[in-house]
Amino acid sequence: MARVVAGKGNEVIKFVSMPLLAVLACLVPSTGCARQSEGPADSTEYWRRVANALQASNELRERALAAQLLALGGKGGSAMADDASLLPGSGNDALARRLVASVQTSDDAVALSVAAQAGAASGDKALVATSTRRWQALEPDNLAPLLFSATPAEELLIAARGATRYESHGYAHVRLMSATFERVPMVPGEISAKTSQEYPTPELRAGVSAFAIWAAQGFPSLRTLTDACKNDALESTPTRRVDCLHVARTLARHSDNMLTTSVGIGMLRRAADTPEDQALANALDRNNAWQQHKYYEVLSSGRRTIEEMEETMRLLHAPGIESEIQLREAALLERGIPLVPPAEWKAPSHG
Repeated sequence: MARVVAGKGNEVIKFVSMPLLAVLACLVPSTGCARQSEGPADSTEYWRRVANALQASNELRERALAAQLLALGGKGGSAMADDASLLPGSGNDALARRLVASVQTSDDAVALSVAAQAGAASGDKALVATSTRRWQALEPDNLAPLLFSATPAEELLIAARGATRYESHGYAHVRLMSATFERVPMVPGEISAKTSQEYPTPELRAGVSAFAIWAAQGFPSLRTLTDACKNDALESTPTRRVDCLHVARTLARHSDNMLTTSVGIGMLRRAADTPEDQALANALDRNNAWQQHKYYEVLSSGRRTIEEMEETMRLLHAPGIESEIQLREAALLERGIPLVPPAEWKAPSHG
């Protein structure tokens, strides 16, 4: 069904919404496959050039994106890895200090989510802690900042009792990156010949790059949470199972992306101790599998990857589309495909 991308530092497999993203992630140095691209492309040089263009911006979102791109390129192991601008005490350190100061009073949840990802990518614990703490204060019902903060399991589960949704603002982040990459387009030498041929316009290349970064870095590690909510760990405290069930239902029913939706369903299935919760897990799993299956069929129905990307970019900018889940539903509804499977439908076996 869906392709997968293994996130560095995130042991949970990421269910990627588009089959093409498994290839797109190779544009991102930290995924470890950038060197397999055809041609003498150096995307790390491009990330650095874009970051340099953003660092002096008055917009917190753009400065946070600059920090993310610098960290992204620094993990690539190419020219940027030896760049003096990435060494302690350099301008990159100054950018991080400015970000920590700025996020403390920010009212922009999107900027805070980007800053949290930048901190995670660079190993800047102060930036992660400050941005996620402020983000949580702005959106106390949102589970995402708690998960991005890498809070220990018991503390996280207690803090999550008031959560009613998981919203990472991932598509706002993708739109920010896409617009930025259109404004500062790639030049020859920064993109492989194969990618240039498949995505011949600057707009498509900007979208490809934005989705690639989101696929590789747009999710928190979920291992601590899932380990705390399975097997004997469910009985480790008097409230553990109840807390895990609440988080599982929240992720399964109110996530903005396919990964945390799928993880939530799995958690719910493992923690369920009543027929009602087991039935809920089965129903949610069935509906999710149906939408994934039909969406995959839509995107891989004999079309070239450029056509897949063009449709995805069109829907990304359509009114009312703020999440991966909404985009998937819109793509299905445009074709008259119901969001709930017919009674006779059986999920394909992939064993």
